[in-house]
Amino acid sequence: EIMPSLVGSEMCIRDSVVTALTIELAPGTVVAPHRHGGFVYVYLLEGRVRSQLKGEPPKEYVAGQSWIEPAGILHSKTENLSNTETAKFLAVIYSEVDATITQPEGE
Repeated sequence: EIMPSLVGSEMCIRDSVVTALTIELAPGTVVAPHRHGGFVYVYLLEGRVRSQLKGEPPKEYVAGQSWIEPAGILHSKTENLSNTETAKFLAVIYSEVDATITQPEGE
């Protein structure tokens, strides 16, 4: 299973935490289905990706666009649409302190 490169930091607010990560997807990478333990705001910094949440059609995003992911929803696909360029995005996750940030589906 291919895992993206992650760099980030956290800030605690009472019983919650805000985690900010920059995520890089190598050319052609497809991320396995997963869920997040909190609300996620995503801003695409570089590249072009396709993302799909459960019950929704796939959506394509280009650098400068953003989207949200409700806590716990199945994120069935994230895909770097380029075979030559890395896609890079900022993910800001608001969750409970003890929440699992990313849980692969089926684990």
